[in-house]
Amino acid sequence: MKQQAQYLFSTTGLIMLLHVIALNALAAQTQTNDKLVYDLSGYSWRPVRIEASGIVRIEDTYIESKIQKDGSADLNVKVELINDSKTTREIVVDINIAGDNFQSKTYSVSVKKQVEPGSNIYNIPVKVKDPKLWWPWDMGVQNLYSADVSINETEAGFQDREKTSFGIRELEMAMNPGWTRDQVENPWTVMINGKRHFMRSASWGGPPDIFFGRSYDEKYRELIRLAKEANINNLRIFNWHPPEIPLFYQLCNEAGITVWQDLIPISGSVGNEPGWKEAVFNEAISVIKQKRNYPCLVLIEGGEEILYTSSDSESESRLQFVNELGEAIRPYTSLHYIPTSPLSDGNGQKLGFKPNESIHAHGLFYSLGRFIMEEYYPTLDYAAIPELAISSCPNVESIKKFIPKEELWPPGPSWGYHWADLNKFRVLNYEVLGDQCCLYLSLYHQCRRHEMGYC
Repeated sequence: MKQQAQYLFSTTGLIMLLHVIALNALAAQTQTNDKLVYDLSGYSWRPVRIEASGIVRIEDTYIESKIQKDGSADLNVKVELINDSKTTREIVVDINIAGDNFQSKTYSVSVKKQVEPGSNIYNIPVKVKDPKLWWPWDMGVQNLYSADVSINETEAGFQDREKTSFGIRELEMAMNPGWTRDQVENPWTVMINGKRHFMRSASWGGPPDIFFGRSYDEKYRELIRLAKEANINNLRIFNWHPPEIPLFYQLCNEAGITVWQDLIPISGSVGNEPGWKEAVFNEAISVIKQKRNYPCLVLIEGGEEILYTSSDSESESRLQFVNELGEAIRPYTSLHYIPTSPLSDGNGQKLGFKPNESIHAHGLFYSLGRFIMEEYYPTLDYAAIPELAISSCPNVESIKKFIPKEELWPPGPSWGYHWADLNKFRVLNYEVLGDQCCLYLSLYHQCRRHEMGYC
């Protein structure tokens, strides 16, 4: 974030006020003398900031780390500077690395650069002799560092400043034990600082407001707290919704929960309009540049269920698309890239993927009660299961909190508003228990728990 208070202010409150009056619209103008220098209009769905800097500004900071055999860490601080003038500027880049959530020595580097007009990228090495590493919560401590980068022009003085939170950790991918190369040919095990990270994962179903009310900070904090309390050490953001807000990743950094990130909302469809592919690739690069400093981020996926088609040629073109997407982001991150999931369904195997790579374990849900989970799950012999769907509902006390009393039973429209597939539940009840069990709410709920093995 930018550190100069006189150049930074939040417009979020003003925009929310506009939303109450009319539309959630934003229009801003900044003038110097009589010249209009900035004009922005549009619609806001996330917090908005307006930032100002000198003629040379920091566009991006990216910190890569390499842990050496002696325990030290070599950092490469990649700084992109934008020179908005038409002449070369002499800029001093000052970098200070120190503990963000713990006390540490400050590691400082100062370099002088001749910054040409336009974009300039510099790789600046910093040696940390005794680094405190970042770990998932069940493997170690979540040490976070801060990189404070400021730039000053030799003649004009201060230009810009940016602080970036990051963790020193090293990622590698390893093959899952137990399979031959004829069964699995891709690595699925994340190695963090040389140790195996066994994922106990869940799919993050979308921003909290997808289910109820507005999203706010405390709601995010509580959900991440509950995830950790449930013994979860990884969350997958799948392709049905956009990448999360910065607070989500910050909380995962602090909680020691890793993140498997599906890049952008492309699930089962690929456009063919002129410029569509270029726009998607540019958005993906932007997402990577925004998220790549978060130590919690360990895996990147291109597209979810994108091979689910009825045409072999369409499956081939979609696979080509996600493969090209992976190549487009490769210059911007060293994170392991998975083109799509699942890879081992019928279409995936036709395209050459091995039979035990990955599967989406939705059979228990979509089979409508033909078998129970004790029989189904032991048959899933795959290196990775990115999704596992079950059908259930909250307990009666919870249901009463969000369903109006007059609509509790028989079910009213509010059940549909909360995406309750009651017809599917009734069929499951009948196929497993021989009765639809719809006489009253508590019976219906008890049957649902029985089917899923909770009782």
